[in-house]
Amino acid sequence: MFRILLLCLLVSAGISLAVPAPLSAAETQSAEDQLKVRIDVAGRQRMLSQRMVRTACTAQLGVNRDQNITLLLTSKFLFDSTLKSLRKGGGPEDFAPETDDVTLALISEIEEVWDVFKDQVTDAKKGKLEGYSDFSKMSELSLRLLKTSNALVQNLEDSYTAVAGQDRPELGRMINIAGRQRMLIQKAGKEACLAQMADTRDEMVPQLEHLQKTIALFEQSAFGLSFSSPELGLPVPPSAEIENENFNHWQEWSNIVPLFESMDVRKLSELELHDLSSGVEFFLSALNTTVQKYAQL
Repeated sequence: MFRILLLCLLVSAGISLAVPAPLSAAETQSAEDQLKVRIDVAGRQRMLSQRMVRTACTAQLGVNRDQNITLLLTSKFLFDSTLKSLRKGGGPEDFAPETDDVTLALISEIEEVWDVFKDQVTDAKKGKLEGYSDFSKMSELSLRLLKTSNALVQNLEDSYTAVAGQDRPELGRMINIAGRQRMLIQKAGKEACLAQMADTRDEMVPQLEHLQKTIALFEQSAFGLSFSSPELGLPVPPSAEIENENFNHWQEWSNIVPLFESMDVRKLSELELHDLSSGVEFFLSALNTTVQKYAQL
């Protein structure tokens, strides 16, 4: 019902940090621009934490195995290199080295979990993870990585709000939530794969419950990004182009979500698993483009 209402509305519409010392106009713009990109890139880490489990799980099921193993390894490399650039600077985004003590402490927390998680990624690639129990444990660790990564994003959003002043202070929030959609589509794919891999109904049910919560949050966020949401702290879309892309994302989501929902009554066929794996990655690419447009405003 929620999705039907949202689609109808879209069609009818056409489509706590201390404030730093004042900066000069040029310095403020530079700080804002860097923070917007940092929010995007740190937010991408959340997605990668879930993507690594999803691709490892999907490969274990024999679905697009070579492609998913490649995605697993590239995700591992991207997470690792991004974490280094967030701390030390450099990277494709040419970040300055991080100097804020709170941000550095959060990066250290992520590094602590990552040191353990990346070994599980290697084990998955080597075929040392074999069944639901192993992949469920990998998923639990990925949620710890997600939690710490999300704390970093929130910290960066707060920093952006502090320096933005009256000039679009809500933009950091929009980049955060739009970027979170990338994570949610991967998390949903992960939970569907684990439900598929489950040997018993008792193993399957918790994953389906997680999946329903992930779907609900994705849809709530999609609505807020499209129309605004006081609850999520989201204003209306900042441009007609982004508004149109949010509408297109809803259409793409409407194509994928039936596969998730069908798992309430049955497991997916091999063809459906293939379609889901491909659809999640196609959708990710589109979502990533939109987040970058937010960050470029």
